[in-house]
Amino acid sequence: MAEPQESIFRVLNERIRLLVTTFRGFEEEAVPFVCECDQETCFAPVELSLVDYEDTCSSGGRVLSPGHVAEPASEIQAV
Repeated sequence: MAEPQESIFRVLNERIRLLVTTFRGFEEEAVPFVCECDQETCFAPVELSLVDYEDTCSSGGRVLSPGHVAEPASEIQAV
């Protein structure tokens, strides 16, 4: 089961995805999501395209800033 912070940031990232899809509609542009790592004090932005974000979520992964970790380790890191 996901930790509370991870769940909150996943909900926030889903809202960001919805807003970008609704108002911008640019699936290939970089979008600032929030890192979903295990650090309680992390609020790092992670820029991903909507396609990369959706692929990460659909595969059970988490959005992570470079060098950040999460368990289980199925994630995408920003470049």
